[in-house]
Amino acid sequence: MRQPGQSPRARRMLDPVPVVLRPRTNGDLDRFFHWERDPRVVHMAAFTRTGPSDRAGFDAKYELVGTDPSATLFAIDADGELVGTVASFTMGGERNVSYWICPARWGERWASGG
Repeated sequence: MRQPGQSPRARRMLDPVPVVLRPRTNGDLDRFFHWERDPRVVHMAAFTRTGPSDRAGFDAKYELVGTDPSATLFAIDADGELVGTVASFTMGGERNVSYWICPARWGERWASGG
């Protein structure tokens, strides 16, 4: 319940918000590219491209992911907005899970609350 003077961000941190995992679509890719170019994300991420601003490299990566039968990539929607991704894939014979959260939504407990 929103308290008087409480910001929308504070409300999201306190109130449960419905979260939907859905298959990613090609329509999501522009947002993913924007997030993956953010210097803070590049600094923190375990997996990045050599050239974060290289759209052709980005598109090639997602085309490869889309054709890899061991890879599963979902978009995370909350409050009707795309807030991140979660992926499962095999690398070096081991199963891995990775996620991205939209930098504008950092600090809202999307990762820790999940």
